[in-house]
Parts: sequence; C-alpha cells; structure tokens
Amino acid sequence: MDKYAIYYYELNDAPVEGNFLQGEVAKHPNMSKDQCREALYALFGDRNSEFVIKKMKKNRAETYPSIVMARGERLVLLRLENPKEVTVWEKHTSSPGEAANIDKRKVPSNPFCYIIIDCRSGHNMIAIEIDLKSATTRLI
Repeated sequence: MDKYAIYYYELNDAPVEGNFLQGEVAKHPNMSKDQCREALYALFGDRNSEFVIKKMKKNRAETYPSIVMARGERLVLLRLENPKEVTVWEKHTSSPGEAANIDKRKVPSNPFCYIIIDCRSGHNMIAIEIDLKSATTRLI
C-alpha cells in the first residue's frame, strides 16, 4: 500500500499578490469560502486535462507535466511527473564463445507521484504520495 503525506490548507480573505487569478478576483472581490473551494476545484479542468506545474529553483523554473487522472465530488486526482534521463548499461547479443558488448546509453525516465486534492467543505486536504525508501516525496 502506498503512503501519503497529508497537508491541510485554509482559505483566507488575504489580498492576492502578483497576477495569479487577479482577473477573477477583480470580478468577484467578495467570494465566499465555498465559492473559493469551487474555483480551486475548477482550476484543474476535466479528466485527462494536461497542464504544467512550475517550481522556481535557484532563479530558474523547473517544469513538471501533470494530468488530471480523475475528478469526483470536489476531489481531484493528479499524476505529477518528473521527466529526466537515466543512464543504463545495455548488453548486446553475441554468438557463443564471443564476448558481448556492453554499452552505456541514456533513456528517458518519467517517475511520477499521485496527488489528491480534497476541495470539499470541512476537509481542505492535499495528499501527496511519498517514497518511504528515501523518506521524501518522489518529485520534490
């Protein structure tokens, strides 16, 4: 069974900084918390919607492709990938008595983790799948 780190979030009436949802906030300056939960739920789009999550790291943005795997009653299941290349050693076939060549090459790897976002009233949870071998989340 997979393990998840559980985080709780709280919706506040704090002003929005930057341009994130600034247009929507300007249209609806007095949104209720229930309306905010609905807006958060709507951000992820329909099932099979793809989007990119950006993380700033040392003045450069790292991107992580994501896909909405499922949507329920204000529940969202995301699959977040961390594309990279890994080195593998490939043994070529050879005839009997002949030493096989073993070559090093890079192949694409897309480790991923699942994220569950619960936008139901009174729940406000985010669950991120973790890898217990390294005691960290698989991506971050």
